[in-house]
Amino acid sequence: MASRPTATHQSWDPPPQGFVQCYQDADDGVIETLKESSTYCPSCYTITRDLSVFAEPPDAIGSKAAVVFWDFHLKDLVDTAEGGCHFCGFIASRLLDDRNLTFFYSNSSNTQRVTKCCHLAARTEVHKNVLRSVANLREFMEGEPDASFTVAVEPVVDYLIEERKVGKVRFTLARSTLDGEVVAKFLGYRTEIVVELYTLKDTRVAKHLRYRPVNIDPSSDACINQAKSWIQNCIENHPNCPGLPDSQLPTRVLKIIDDNTLQLYAGNEKAQYATLSYCWGGPQTFSTTLSTLTQYTTGFSTSALPQTLQDAVQVTKRLGLKYIWIDSLCIIQDSPADKSHEIPRMALYYKNAYITICASRDTCNETFLNTTDACSVHPLTGIATDLLTIPYVLPSGGVESIFFREESPYWLSWEPISKRAWTLQERILSPRVLMFGSRTIWQCNSAQHSDGGNEDWTKDTRGSAHQRLQLDFTHSSSSPSSPDTTALYDLWHRTIHTYSTRTLTYPTDKLPAIAGLAIEFANLSGDTYLAGQWLSQLPRELLWSTYPSLHLLKPPSYRAPSWSWASVDNDVTFSRLPPSDAICLATVISCSVEPEDSESPFAGVKGGRLEIEALVLSLDKELVERFMRGQYMVPAPKGKDYDWHRVLLNMMRRGGKDGEEEKGEWCMPEGTVLLVLYAVLESKKERVSEEGSEKLGGGEVDEDETGEKVEDVVKSEEREPGNNLASLFGLLIAPVGDGNYERIAAFTDLRAAGEWDAPSNRSRVTIV
Repeated sequence: MASRPTATHQSWDPPPQGFVQCYQDADDGVIETLKESSTYCPSCYTITRDLSVFAEPPDAIGSKAAVVFWDFHLKDLVDTAEGGCHFCGFIASRLLDDRNLTFFYSNSSNTQRVTKCCHLAARTEVHKNVLRSVANLREFMEGEPDASFTVAVEPVVDYLIEERKVGKVRFTLARSTLDGEVVAKFLGYRTEIVVELYTLKDTRVAKHLRYRPVNIDPSSDACINQAKSWIQNCIENHPNCPGLPDSQLPTRVLKIIDDNTLQLYAGNEKAQYATLSYCWGGPQTFSTTLSTLTQYTTGFSTSALPQTLQDAVQVTKRLGLKYIWIDSLCIIQDSPADKSHEIPRMALYYKNAYITICASRDTCNETFLNTTDACSVHPLTGIATDLLTIPYVLPSGGVESIFFREESPYWLSWEPISKRAWTLQERILSPRVLMFGSRTIWQCNSAQHSDGGNEDWTKDTRGSAHQRLQLDFTHSSSSPSSPDTTALYDLWHRTIHTYSTRTLTYPTDKLPAIAGLAIEFANLSGDTYLAGQWLSQLPRELLWSTYPSLHLLKPPSYRAPSWSWASVDNDVTFSRLPPSDAICLATVISCSVEPEDSESPFAGVKGGRLEIEALVLSLDKELVERFMRGQYMVPAPKGKDYDWHRVLLNMMRRGGKDGEEEKGEWCMPEGTVLLVLYAVLESKKERVSEEGSEKLGGGEVDEDETGEKVEDVVKSEEREPGNNLASLFGLLIAPVGDGNYERIAAFTDLRAAGEWDAPSNRSRVTIV
């Protein structure tokens, strides 16, 4: 680093009390070693020197050595950042001058580097953000020329003292020579930063650092060999994962004849095969139809396939398999009879597959074997462009370069494949998944791994939920003789919630795209399936909710009866069901659906009818509307109080989406009544103690002009002896003609007084 300016004075203070003794007298030797490797920086060399403290054996430094300190003068750090030290530049721009929390290395237009390059150019190229930060910090130093800081450095998350292996390090500003108010104004919101440390597999540092760089070339032999290693480890060491015997081939598979020839094969035999899970991204230009069936059976060129399918065939062959099942080619797309025969069998095809190749791309025309985030100037390095370098002084002597970047958790739920509805059942039912996305990911019933990178999945709650669903399905399937009924239906409810957040190219696929899982559930439970609901769980399952939205997103054409969650495109939750000890006030008289195809009872339906006997309440329309708005956090109509806090909270819960359906006013249809399904009794003492501070379904309790709480809409008169206080759960239903009703919404926690043990005024209604 000859181009760096030399600091005019030392930028560190003597080591604090209790610092690791073995480094106190080693400064001169370390400096010479760093200078010989052209990696010496007078501002941050002590960090270079002391990172290896975390690799020292416990008996040498003890458990208190998990924190070290780095002292620097601001002027020195700014000089070396401007001179080209990437670590000093990183600290300057990301910790000391990052009031807006921008990204140091980013693809956004306002943070581009001078030229797009990798770590090989790190010593000569200065990031635009660094130059901007240097200017800001120099301006600040005009008033504070002697400013200095102490930074506490400690390993976090997955560091175990006995292993002495570190992955993430937290840098926290611990002390400063500046006044407290000056520091607060200077730093803004940022007082700490977490950095991930990486090294290559075969370096001397590898035994000290947990993480390896992400493999940015999924087509490489190294990536395929890693996949084979995962498979082999799964076979040999995972008792909870199914074995890999030859399975009965699906009705049709693609047979790999040679490097450029495929055949649509219908052999009745047992063999190992792969399946493909991918995003169609629209109508398929190359698929099996009645007119192409004969041609494809005789053979066709691999190059005729969309790129995603070509890549899948290549991976299948390189894994040593010769058969792959792909839905668009192995199901006759314009044959209703063949679809009715094959779609119910998809669950079995995925369950019995040797491996499911998961292509996380938006359309089938994209390759998933392309190199990602490679340097355009040095394309053969194999290192992602977001990794920077810092020297690392080994405990045994010598210096090696390691890589670092700001903590950047990988979220599996952000992958395109995780947003598609069809792929949920494909992922859950597959015993082994090899996913090609922004990383190459392995999933089985026992493990989840990444080909390089940080494997901390804890922050991705939605991705973790997907993995738990897969594990819970496996557990339920392994003990079908004595299933835990409560856990089983809870699993279904969680599955539907996850499924409802995903997208469909064709709205009519809402029920077909989850038919495979429904068949598995039916086999486990022995229950009757009714357009997404289970007969034994009615009327409880009727209380699914679109919370926090009251606006129903309806498909353009009929898809399911209104009492089924499949009738809407909203995110659906079952989290607001009554407790298990609630009194059921309703009786299901009959419930039936009319499937579109009698041979596919788990797929689409063209009609449905529910006859139920329950307590029906007809209440003041405005009062009930206010009650529901309070429960769902929906703003009041124009001209009335408009609670923007509630609107913003609603948007946050929906991931920031503020669609047109959320902007309009919500009002109940004329003739809407309350259908009470459950009551949860509560004592008068409990009720009185909660009065005045009760929250209603997550929203505030509204009051009318007289101060009466909206939740008390059923009876507000003096409580009579024999009346029980209760929280009611039920549905809002509206008339649609011919004496029938449609479901509008679910309500919870409607407080009321009455004789709930044996209500005598129940009515029979039909919901369609």
